[in-house]
Parts: sequence; structure tokens; C-alpha cells
Amino acid sequence: MKPRWRWTIWFVLFALWTIGLTRPIPDFTEIVGDEAMQYRFHLAKTLHVAVYAGLTVLTTWLRAPMRWRVALMFFLMAHATVTEHIQLFVPGRIGHLHDVGWDNLGVLLGLVVSWKWWSAEEK
Repeated sequence: MKPRWRWTIWFVLFALWTIGLTRPIPDFTEIVGDEAMQYRFHLAKTLHVAVYAGLTVLTTWLRAPMRWRVALMFFLMAHATVTEHIQLFVPGRIGHLHDVGWDNLGVLLGLVVSWKWWSAEEK
């Protein structure tokens, strides 16, 4: 696949995730009930970890020079912090520092999963 397409896929997924994190969320408690809402926390945190891990793996897939891959990894960690801060001003959202920790856990897991490619010598 051409590098341009790799970057396009990375940016589209990144943009969709950013939109998802910064848009208002209605209260679904009346619709699904309290029992279903107790699983929302676990589902949301699992999604956070999985998406940031996936973006970290995709960062490797870009085949950018190592300095750019490392910069993008730190960019993802900064993105986690900034989107949580933005959520403080979005109706129905609550930004938490512990969410930043979950997001960064995802970055770490993505790094572990793709370490073979992260540590490979540049061509």
C-alpha cells in the first residue's frame, strides 16, 4: 500500500476518534436502565485502551522514520490529555485524569504489541 494511503487511513481513524471523544453524549439510563449502564464504564475504558493501542500499532504501519514515530506516539499521549480537558466543556461528558491513564495504557500496549516493528532498523 502506498504511504499516502497509510497516512490517510491513520488520519481518518484519528479524526473519527477525536470527534467521538468530543461530542456530547446523552444520558441513556432512562432508555436502557441502570443495570445496563453499569457495564458502560467497562465498555468505555476497553474502547479507550483498544483505540489508542490500535492507533499506536498503526503509527508503526506508517513506516515513518523513527523520530516521527516517536513524535506521533507522544502526540497520541498529548491527544489523550487534550481531549479529556475538552470533555470538561462538553454536555454529558466528564473529563477525568484517570481516563488519560487508560488512554496511555493503550499506547503502551500498542507499543508492546508492535515492538518488533518499532525496534526494527530503518531502511
